[in-house]
Amino acid sequence: MTPLPKLGRPAERALLHAGHTSLESLAGVAEQDLLRLHGFGPRGIAILRDALQSAGLPPLPSVSSR
Repeated sequence: MTPLPKLGRPAERALLHAGHTSLESLAGVAEQDLLRLHGFGPRGIAILRDALQSAGLPPLPSVSSR
């Protein structure tokens, strides 16, 4: 499992509260869904995009598949 990148504390708490503890746990989670989390914003999306790309993992979908 690839750890989450360093984010601001509110964004880290939002991800952990939503059950995301690794980059792999974000598979299939849309950007718009992350932006709905209290404390998570556009800066967090940019950091996650970079981290996913660096780890060779698929990007976040822009639209929810649910």
